[in-house]
Amino acid sequence: MPPTAFLLHFTMKIRVVFALLLLGLGHLVPVRAVDPVSLKLETVVLDPGHGGKDAGAVSKDNKTKEKDLALKIARKVRDKINEGCPGVKVVLTRDKDVFIPLLDRAEIANRNKANLFISIHINSIKKPGPSGFSAHILGESKNKNNDVFGLNMSVSQRENAVVQFEDDYSVKYQGFDPSDPASAIVFNLIQSAYYEQSLLFAGMMDASIAGTKLVRRGVSQDNFYVLWRTAMPSVLLECGFISNPDDLSYLRSEKGIDEIAQAIYEGFMQFKAQYESVEGTVQASAPRYGIQVFASSEPDKKIKGDYPKKVIKVGRYYKYIVYPGDDWAVVRENWKKVKKNYPDSFLVEIDGDKVTICRK
Repeated sequence: MPPTAFLLHFTMKIRVVFALLLLGLGHLVPVRAVDPVSLKLETVVLDPGHGGKDAGAVSKDNKTKEKDLALKIARKVRDKINEGCPGVKVVLTRDKDVFIPLLDRAEIANRNKANLFISIHINSIKKPGPSGFSAHILGESKNKNNDVFGLNMSVSQRENAVVQFEDDYSVKYQGFDPSDPASAIVFNLIQSAYYEQSLLFAGMMDASIAGTKLVRRGVSQDNFYVLWRTAMPSVLLECGFISNPDDLSYLRSEKGIDEIAQAIYEGFMQFKAQYESVEGTVQASAPRYGIQVFASSEPDKKIKGDYPKKVIKVGRYYKYIVYPGDDWAVVRENWKKVKKNYPDSFLVEIDGDKVTICRK
């Protein structure tokens, strides 16, 4: 590994250790030693949401439960990885209909020294209209005044509500409060340590799902408990809406389950190739493209829209770039959504701290 890549990778580990010590989690989360020779994606943890006494979302006719669909998809993904990439260890947080507390799911990933954590869920909302697939990474949603924020908040609140099935949840989760100024410092340290890698995989999944019948809803940052204590890149996938008739019909079919699992497998394989590239994990995941919405002399201005963002200082100004990523086609597709809030936004190419208008 080049010296720069090793230094960046080592720095990332230090940030994680520091954050965990502040949280008092050093005894809970084993941090992997840095291998200066090679980086291999050796272990992936698949987390089928809910289970046992927690059914998750349930269809209107009460015949289909989120916990069953999530497990079906996870098993299919496992089988595809085992067949196509036998050198990778695949761990399921549950392989049957049992209840697993959220923190136990994260601990399974940490104990197995996973390189990637994928939590699989099915979405639901009271209205039957919303449909499609979305990818979520850990982060605090920025825009509280739009429909997307409201929907994402309802999703994260529903998924987080599972803690109420745990006897001592008020003690286990007492530190999870991103809105609190004191805990926000630690929250941001943990989030930023694997932010770009999580965002990279989420973007790959958003592109990969185009091979299914599900609508692409994009990538967003949200506060999911299950992603909170994972010491690796982590993404939560909402694989369609059980409350939408078309999505439900697709999810009830073997073809639908297999196509969704195939999309996750293809996204995983693409991420694995990037992770193991010659330049090393951190450099490989550095975004090459993005959408610049504005520049400012202030480093922490709010943006319109619940978009993943990256702020790059160039001279005396900070350039605010949303949907940073390595896939040009995905970034360009996301630009259509961004232009609704920022009609003067434009596509840029990112090279370290250099940002230039993209002429593709």
